[in-house]
Amino acid sequence: TDVQVGEAGGEPMMTVARFEATMELMPLLQGQIRVVSMKLEKPRARVSADEKGVVDWLQRGASAQTLDPDKVALADVQVSDGAVFYSDARTGVSLTFEGVTASVEARSLAGPWRAAGTYLDSGKAVQFSFATGRRLDDGTIRVKSDLTPSQWPVVISADGVLASDPEVGLSYAGTYGVTEVVEATGGEGAISPGWRSEGTF
Repeated sequence: TDVQVGEAGGEPMMTVARFEATMELMPLLQGQIRVVSMKLEKPRARVSADEKGVVDWLQRGASAQTLDPDKVALADVQVSDGAVFYSDARTGVSLTFEGVTASVEARSLAGPWRAAGTYLDSGKAVQFSFATGRRLDDGTIRVKSDLTPSQWPVVISADGVLASDPEVGLSYAGTYGVTEVVEATGGEGAISPGWRSEGTF
């Protein structure tokens, strides 16, 4: 039976077909959760933003108000065959990422977070990685990410601030870099230069 986490619009925010976790005993006795390792099989996460741009995953329900994010740490979390479904009621944008395989770790639930892995796009693996800072009191969080699309020979990097504002909804603003991926030609150690673009978004 699937494990269900939270609800959004009557649907669970996440389901997991199977999971295993190893935690440190002494911190647990002191009210802290230190996960040494965790395996999540077929997790399905649903992330949605409402008409005001408020993201459900960024809201803490009444049952979570007493939980101190700094008392939870995650290490060596392995995700296999995962999926993320995102929908934005304000813009009508709907995105799906399936076949997710990733390694995740977090010093606390408020960050910093790190993740690296792949997801499937038309049957082809797309490499990704991201690292965050700590979520600030105003709800913003710095996110650095790298993505290698399956359809283009480029690496896309971004470094910016993710925010949820009632006026503009969910936003991500910062700097980017796009670098062409080219195969080396010539002898050993030869370098084949590719084009590069940098700027702000």
